[in-house]
Amino acid sequence: MKVQVLINPAAGVDEPVLGIVNRILVNRRDISWEFAVTTPTSSAAELARDAASRGVDRVVVYGGDGTVSSAAEGLAGSDVTLAVLPGGTNNVFAQALGVPDDLSTAAELAFAHTVDTTCVDTLRVGSRHGLVRVGIGADARMIGQTSRAKKDKLGWLAYAMSAIEQAATATAVDFEVTVDDHSYRVKGLACIVSNIAQIGRAGLRLPGEISPFDGLADVLLIRRADLESVRSVLTKRGQEQVPPPFDQSGDASIAHTRGSRIHIAATPAQPAQVDGDLVGETPLDIEVSPGSLRVVIPRRLSQAGFATQA
Repeated sequence: MKVQVLINPAAGVDEPVLGIVNRILVNRRDISWEFAVTTPTSSAAELARDAASRGVDRVVVYGGDGTVSSAAEGLAGSDVTLAVLPGGTNNVFAQALGVPDDLSTAAELAFAHTVDTTCVDTLRVGSRHGLVRVGIGADARMIGQTSRAKKDKLGWLAYAMSAIEQAATATAVDFEVTVDDHSYRVKGLACIVSNIAQIGRAGLRLPGEISPFDGLADVLLIRRADLESVRSVLTKRGQEQVPPPFDQSGDASIAHTRGSRIHIAATPAQPAQVDGDLVGETPLDIEVSPGSLRVVIPRRLSQAGFATQA
């Protein structure tokens, strides 16, 4: 088996990842492996795309959601399998797949010769494939205000602090949202297009039955940032309630719709982020690419009926 290991040296957790990888693979004659490091001029997308063109069987990525999302951009639509080593600030995608938090345990899974895999949807935004979610408005400003230094010092709590700052200063804007040819004119602080429910540690999730396996993206409009709104947006497994649809939500603090093709415009234009990376401003077109990325998953998720073997 040919494996390409991609490492983001700026990931939010300082761990001896190469030492762990070498310990696992040093006596593995069944695996041929190389590693590459992401740089400002050599993205995970470029490195993953190059690895796929050279015929590797698996790309193993160490980094946070932005790095993993970038690698997915290079692999979406190919036959190459992606495995994740959680190493960033939040690791939402790894959490959604059930990848162990412990790096050594995750690496044992990633480099197993026979693994369970599944195909997940990606969100195409221009030429990019996102994995987790697209945030527009206050959500993107929160990302923009969370510095690398804050993330290194505080981890995922850095995002929580930026969210509190945004809640205190954000103002509602006019959104025009088109989902599968249904158009809505709505007012809100942020619009979130999500492929995955998890949003951070402590089991917090976005509301509704958001899934990367159903070929649809969930669109959430956040109207207010008061305590009621926070409770509506932040839920835990077993407490999820689907918010009211856009056209029946009245004055509800959060509204919801879902579809496979989404166009979002705003007045004034609003910043946008994909998986933690700022990508410009509205208008923005987002399209679900069903089952476009094959990923390694733990056996417990495969027992839920999602897996094939590779």
